[in-house]
Amino acid sequence: MIPIWFLTLFVRSIIYASEQPIDFISANIIAAVVMAGATWWLGRKMRLATKTDTGLVGMVWVVTVVVVLVVVAFGNRTPGIVFSNWSVYLTYVGILVGTFLARRKEVKA
Repeated sequence: MIPIWFLTLFVRSIIYASEQPIDFISANIIAAVVMAGATWWLGRKMRLATKTDTGLVGMVWVVTVVVVLVVVAFGNRTPGIVFSNWSVYLTYVGILVGTFLARRKEVKA
């Protein structure tokens, strides 16, 4: 999850020719869609079946991304980037949405 997120940030900075691609709305939407796609694919591989399992996996992935971003942000002395910009929240929502889309349909007997 984390390598995909950082690769997405890297590609966004190249495409937008900016060190702060977070300022562009389209870049933020692209990152959220990429993360939703990644979590959907990983969730399908995990064969998530129940809403509870799906929710727990999604929350663990979001918390993992938040923790890594906090560590990196404090290391770079930019802690505000983790919670002060709406685009980061959009990424968190993308991770949760992708996870819930990966849930397999329950078969009723």
